[in-house]
Amino acid sequence: MKLKNIFICLILTVCIFLSACGKGSEDDSVNPDFGGELDLFAYTPDTLNPLLTVHQTNAAVFSLIGESPLTLNNDMTVSCNIAENYTCNDDASVWTFNIKKGCVFSDGSMLTAENVINSIDMLRSSPKNMYYPLMTYVKSYRAISDYSVEITLKIKGNTFLSYMNFPVIKSRSEMVGSGAYIIESEDKDNIVLKASDTKKTNIETINVHIYPKNDMEVNAYMSNETDVISADFYQLAELSTSNRSTQTEYISDFFTYLGFNTESETGGDINIRKAVASLIDKEEIVQNIFVSHAKTTNSPYKPGTIYSNLVTNDYKYNIEKAQSYLADSEKTFEDISFSILVNNETVGKKQVAEFIAAKLTQAGMDVSVNAVSYETYLQKIRDKDFVAFIAETKMPKDFDVSFMFSTSGNNFSYVKDSFTEALHGFIFSSNFEDKAKHSKTVQQILLNDVPIISLYYRTNTLFTDSSVTGDFDPLHDNIFNGLTQWKIKK
Repeated sequence: MKLKNIFICLILTVCIFLSACGKGSEDDSVNPDFGGELDLFAYTPDTLNPLLTVHQTNAAVFSLIGESPLTLNNDMTVSCNIAENYTCNDDASVWTFNIKKGCVFSDGSMLTAENVINSIDMLRSSPKNMYYPLMTYVKSYRAISDYSVEITLKIKGNTFLSYMNFPVIKSRSEMVGSGAYIIESEDKDNIVLKASDTKKTNIETINVHIYPKNDMEVNAYMSNETDVISADFYQLAELSTSNRSTQTEYISDFFTYLGFNTESETGGDINIRKAVASLIDKEEIVQNIFVSHAKTTNSPYKPGTIYSNLVTNDYKYNIEKAQSYLADSEKTFEDISFSILVNNETVGKKQVAEFIAAKLTQAGMDVSVNAVSYETYLQKIRDKDFVAFIAETKMPKDFDVSFMFSTSGNNFSYVKDSFTEALHGFIFSSNFEDKAKHSKTVQQILLNDVPIISLYYRTNTLFTDSSVTGDFDPLHDNIFNGLTQWKIKK
């Protein structure tokens, strides 16, 4: 097979000794920062295997025992971890991952391609685990040598690379990884992770405290039982009284937008949609409702990624521009009347709907808020019984936004051939440069036609006890990114 090298991870000679799989040079064997204990939260585990658990919090904690083929970065690119490089064939349907030689499990055995295959087998057997979406793309996989894995795709392109960040575990019967920690002991209340001899880290012991309910996480942190918590905006008030914390804000996966029913008389007029977009002050929403704990966006792509803000033109609050758009349809503000559908069970979204309605009404439109139960909200959307609605969705980590506009998910009744082509181009691209080009086209079409008005992404905040130091760099699906560099004050 003719292989085309798409992304080769550059490994300098020195990285042989400082790689994801090695502990480091002999000069590092005495670590003055080594020691201390870190206390973490976990739910009553269904399993200790991060590839099988359905609890994302537990998966993140127990993933500390393993390392992944690739790391998914916050900018949505990937970097090599235990994979030394990867290649694909000409149509990006078959990919080969070459595993670094010298990767060692904590029991001293070598990590090989067969262990990667075993790990994919495990995650495939648990459809509710956080890594299972990889199987949406994968048709088959096999070890083609001791250190090479071949994956054949049913959806060609490099989109699946976002899901190659699963931890490699030795086997289903041996909970052993090549990560910084090993499971030393466990009982119904605590699981103790100890630093592995095969990987450099600073914190010697991690005590994982087991709680029966997920809503106990804030109480555990506030009572000093645990040292780390990731909080969303709605939990911040409970944590605001904590004076023991370092706070690190990062962008969540939750995207909020105003959507239009383009089949309705009002929502079907592009100039009305543009006028509405010109009367929404996104920055004011973020500041007044979320106290700056959100990031405005002009597209469904998360700010700070290689796909975001590729199109710089966006609608700013401009009442004269809004009047101009309406004039193109021979209308005035007083001619526009509709309601914004919203789920009344989420305070934040209802406040956003009320804020937008007030701004539009202030300009002269007659706009109200129709706040209903979640069940009624969903039914009205299914029945297309709305002109506009506020929605929040958790974006997938591959940032394939086509699910919002698919046959089953297209609540806007918006169809355009060039838009569909751009969405498909994003999925099937074999490299990140081409994906960015297609995402730029998607953004431009959405801004031109306005079937939705992208509003903001909520942020989360990582709280860490003041006894813990280091460069905190939480990833969207792994708040413990860089934990091996954290330290406990002595």
